[in-house]
Amino acid sequence: FIISINIFNKVNENPIPTSSTTQIISKSIYKYTRNPMYLAMLILQVGIGMFLSMIHIIFFTIFTYIVLKYYVILPEEKYLEKKFKTEYLVYKKIVRRWF
Repeated sequence: FIISINIFNKVNENPIPTSSTTQIISKSIYKYTRNPMYLAMLILQVGIGMFLSMIHIIFFTIFTYIVLKYYVILPEEKYLEKKFKTEYLVYKKIVRRWF
């Protein structure tokens, strides 16, 4: 998560999903996953659930995933495809969403 935020700061972009963007970030961790912040959040959520031995927290991760996918990631991808067209489509082909 911290690596992702640092990359955004280095290129003067805002990491908030609803903010406009001027470029596709495709270096560092973004060469391996298109959504490292969301992935880190989900892994952290599962880890906390395991650490605290609270199975309901782990199951809540499924809800978090669904909300992220349909209400954050898909609209974000639609915006990026519209704004960057072929450049973003090529990036999507090369880099997977999660792993």
